[in-house]
Amino acid sequence: MISSAMFYGQNTGSQCSIGPIKLSLSGIYISIVSAIIAAPPILLVSYMFRSSKPRSRNEKKTLTNTKDNSEMTLKSGEEDNNADVTDDSEFSLPFWCRYVAWGIVTLAVFTSGFFLILYSMEWGKTKSEEWLLCFFMSFIESILLVDPLKIIMISVIFSWIVKSYKEKTVKYDREKLLLETKRRAASPLSYLLDVFKATQAPLKSQTVSRLKEKRQQRLKMQEIFTELVLYTIFLAILYCVSFSNRDSRWYNVKNHLEQHLVTSNNISAGDSTFRYDQVTTASNIYTWINETLITFLFPRYHSNGVQLKANRRLYVKDQVNFRVGPMRLRQLRTVQEPCRTQFLDNFTCYDEYSISGEEDRNYCVAWEPRPCVRGQAVKNMTFAAWNFVSSVDIWGLPVTGLHSTYGGGGYIAEFILLE
Repeated sequence: MISSAMFYGQNTGSQCSIGPIKLSLSGIYISIVSAIIAAPPILLVSYMFRSSKPRSRNEKKTLTNTKDNSEMTLKSGEEDNNADVTDDSEFSLPFWCRYVAWGIVTLAVFTSGFFLILYSMEWGKTKSEEWLLCFFMSFIESILLVDPLKIIMISVIFSWIVKSYKEKTVKYDREKLLLETKRRAASPLSYLLDVFKATQAPLKSQTVSRLKEKRQQRLKMQEIFTELVLYTIFLAILYCVSFSNRDSRWYNVKNHLEQHLVTSNNISAGDSTFRYDQVTTASNIYTWINETLITFLFPRYHSNGVQLKANRRLYVKDQVNFRVGPMRLRQLRTVQEPCRTQFLDNFTCYDEYSISGEEDRNYCVAWEPRPCVRGQAVKNMTFAAWNFVSSVDIWGLPVTGLHSTYGGGGYIAEFILLE
């Protein structure tokens, strides 16, 4: 990441877009350079981890005074010496190189993170997002292109070195070679049987355990690679869904509705429409609903004074946006409580609103307590608006406002007859 950030900002060509992803020649160039720069330290750390031999638990056997124990100690010492000889046949680093590798990794993480924070503060949000896309490109290139080429090159170089070393150091035993030739010429069938028995001999337990360990490592690497590919595909799909299915006109529609109903900024001098941000009292709410909201959502006349036809009254006042469903006012109430001070006996007090303490009782028309007047549910068309509706019934979700988080239910009044 830090190598990509160091070279980011160089403009070396034009941009091209593939769906929601924008690519440029400079981004591809920087991703390749950063992958090449990051390869040597990664190889160094991985080599130190792989080649560091483990710390021996039983480095020396203690000698005892008895003869039996001394014989057992000598035998175990000889076995350990033989094991050390077989282990040292391959080149390995001291055990403390593993701790050095951990130190390099830790230092690289914290140092790179510190400088990345400084780079992001200097670039800003837009440039930081562009750099992050360039880094992901570098990461994908490293997985699909650089790492396979790196493995192939290292395998070719090592095989060439080992082959040339073996060709120079191999020595043939002339007498043994002549003896094996005579045996094969004298009795070819018995010679082939001896060779078959030698090749088909059972493996040693150490060899079997080593092969099992390699097999488990290979299966684990296959599982990790499969998960990595699946997560990459999932992130690509999530990115496309999140950023490609956005209409640039959404912002204009939202801004248009806010200017007509909510905000009083950037309005003409002759426009006397009452906006929502001018509401300061309870009476202002009803003024805003009657003079602004209803006249905007349910227009009857065009801007030139001509009465609208039935099909055009399905649009709002601007005659562009279509009204999908009826308007609905939803009110949330707090529970009425007696005042706790002796100076406010003739007043009604209400606690602060909370979802757990909201009012959920049913009322009659005009917030009259029950029981209601007979026939009120039939004669009064707003009778349902005075009954509490749970958020479960209307699939409502909590909404966070300026002062509190409000529940999804409440007392609902639908403007159906205005259709």
